[in-house]
Amino acid sequence: MREISFLPGPVSTHPECRRAFSKYPFSHRSARFDNLIHTTESLLCKLARARYCTFLMGSGSLANEAVAAQLALLSGRGLVVTNGEFGERLAEQATRLHLNFEQLNFDWGLPLDYEQVSRKLKSKQWIWLAYCETSTGTLNNIPQIIDMCRAKKIKVCVDSVSAIGCVPVNFSEIYLASGTSGKGLGAFPGISFVLSNHCPASSCSIPKYLDIGYYQEKKLVPFTFSSNLLAALKAGAAKSLRTDNSKKIKTISAGIEKFMQAYGIKHANSTGQRAYYMLTMALGSGVPSEKLGKFLSARGLLVHYRNTYLLQRNWVQIALMGNVKIAESKKLIDAMQTFFEREKPAH
Repeated sequence: MREISFLPGPVSTHPECRRAFSKYPFSHRSARFDNLIHTTESLLCKLARARYCTFLMGSGSLANEAVAAQLALLSGRGLVVTNGEFGERLAEQATRLHLNFEQLNFDWGLPLDYEQVSRKLKSKQWIWLAYCETSTGTLNNIPQIIDMCRAKKIKVCVDSVSAIGCVPVNFSEIYLASGTSGKGLGAFPGISFVLSNHCPASSCSIPKYLDIGYYQEKKLVPFTFSSNLLAALKAGAAKSLRTDNSKKIKTISAGIEKFMQAYGIKHANSTGQRAYYMLTMALGSGVPSEKLGKFLSARGLLVHYRNTYLLQRNWVQIALMGNVKIAESKKLIDAMQTFFEREKPAH
């Protein structure tokens, strides 16, 4: 049975990415690799409208560690804004790297209070927050954050792991933004990257593997790197530039929304400021999320329910990133209907 992924990672990969990945690997010290990495950098910079892209072998969390390491070089105080699991992870990373910052928390599933954010930016040098708060599917208004920081010359840093390749982004004014290969770009997990509009400087105070300035000094490849994963990422970035899948994904999302309404299932985010490609279902006390997740998994339909924060809240998440097909989403809806019909209380 072929499994169908509605996970936020790994996602269903694009055929172009699978073909690129399947080629024989070659050395990261070769001229061929130099061409590959610079072409991929150019594609991602064009997609995100940024000037530089530094690649790391690891997940999006590694890219966020590299962002935190760069922020540690700044002398002023910063602001970390949270309204979900992944914003709170940024705050934890900032704490572990001993950054000088204030933390501004909002309730999970609610939009940011941008007036309050603006007030908290007084005397701050930088701000760091998630673009798409994956845990609840909340889409934060990063263009508004950029606008309010421009006149104050505050550096904007963004966790865009679940945004790049999913929604149009304009990072021409950001300081640092993290991304990854295995989500909206429809490639394989294993590569993360940091976008910027300045060439980061290397610092002996940062461990080499986290120092994106050191990567830039060494022409992006100071350590062993997978040509296969990079080739797949290049294919995913190229596809994102030439193909707009938003209409298809919105159609799939609307079908799942219709199912949720029919069965009285609420969103973890009830405000309407949701990422249409990230649906987090709050099941309530009547139906265990783990039971639904296991039921779907047994039928080859993979949804996200195993993370601690999801289990604690009885949430199930459906991610529509990567190579999602309408026919596959109908299989998911049919299976969920079967499950909820079985779970109806007997009269």
